Amino acid sequence: MFPAKIMLAAALLAFQVAGTPVTVPPTEELVVISSEITPVGTLTYYGRVAGAANVTSDVASVCSSGNLACTPFGANAPDANTCATLIETLQDNPGQAVVPQPPLAICLLAGSRCCVSWRDPIPGLTRGHLVPSAKDILNSCVTRGFSGSISDTNLNGFCTTECLSNIADGC
Repeated sequence: MFPAKIMLAAALLAFQVAGTPVTVPPTEELVVISSEITPVGTLTYYGRVAGAANVTSDVASVCSSGNLACTPFGANAPDANTCATLIETLQDNPGQAVVPQPPLAICLLAGSRCCVSWRDPIPGLTRGHLVPSAKDILNSCVTRGFSGSISDTNLNGFCTTECLSNIADGC
């Protein structure tokens, strides 16, 4: 009887292991694409590793008006003054293309760090496209000590998520 119980337990364990799918999330590390020294600090552009799959967002017609969420407990909360300076820098050159290779984040290091990031590569993205949602996140979340994100935001005609935090891969 004892060996039969062991065989039954082994068979059940094998079924559980074989019947349970294991999902391994892809690791897509961001790398520095370029950086520039400005009068207010260093702007650094981050993107996916060369050769990584670039998934483009849905067309904007499916975007809602955006769903703002502040991250509780101040996880990755950036400095509000640094974020305001980053947004001003983006606003100063609103038509400037972010960089030739589509980035996924722009960070300003000016004593502390603030990053505006977005989930998907967006063709033709300019600095000005990032400003409205970044301002909303700054005013609603960052000034209260939180990082934040807006899902379903329209960036140059594409629907994606935009974040404001102290890390480049905030989305």
